[in-house]
Amino acid sequence: MKYQVTIEETGVSYACDENESILKGMAKLGQKGIPVGCCGGGCGICKIGITEGEFVSKVMSRQHVSPEEQSEGIVLACRVMPRSDISLRVLGKMKKNVDKCARPVLPVAGQLTALQETDMPVVNFHLIEGTYTEDQAARLLTSAAEYYADLLQAPVDRIRCFITRHAPRQMFAGGRIVSGADGHAPFFECYVLEGRTVAQRHSLISGFTDLLEQELGVERSLIRGCCHRIDPDDWGIAGTPASVARKAEIEVRRHGD
Repeated sequence: MKYQVTIEETGVSYACDENESILKGMAKLGQKGIPVGCCGGGCGICKIGITEGEFVSKVMSRQHVSPEEQSEGIVLACRVMPRSDISLRVLGKMKKNVDKCARPVLPVAGQLTALQETDMPVVNFHLIEGTYTEDQAARLLTSAAEYYADLLQAPVDRIRCFITRHAPRQMFAGGRIVSGADGHAPFFECYVLEGRTVAQRHSLISGFTDLLEQELGVERSLIRGCCHRIDPDDWGIAGTPASVARKAEIEVRRHGD
């Protein structure tokens, strides 16, 4: 089902499907109004206030939207989907561009670049056994896959998410051996092919930190993580380097096979 979204500052109104974000719906139609940033919830550029209407939201960075703000309808446009007609105002740090009616430009939804087609995003969370339930683990992995897919516009069936379990007393953090939930300091590693932007990589670090904080209740200051950039020659897809697989996929698309 589609709903009408109206941007109060510009008067622009457009139809947005209930299964796509308010930001994606706008960019898909070439409309203008909401500033476009990383599209994954990590930069905060698309911060808006929804003044009328119902919506559902995905995980958002607490660096940009507090629980109090979210309860008042202040959200990130890239992380919310409409459930009725929506009216909104732009609040992010790029609001001045909205007042000038700047036009954002994004790739048309559904069109994947060669990088997106051959990428195989992977994330591995290192956690202490006994500090989370199996349900929490399942939610963490599912949310991580959804976040990867949204941010990188990558097919979800190519995403890999793992949890590496460590026995109590096999982690040293905060100046001492960690024996359980007290002092649990998760670490994550995510991997992407070279070519992903700095904004995307920063959003991955911020987003996975948000997920650990929200899904497992870990103190944010204790979470660490890194994003590894992999040369396509060093990334294997079904036994073939991504540099070769990418070339083959481009040729297949070029000839319409």
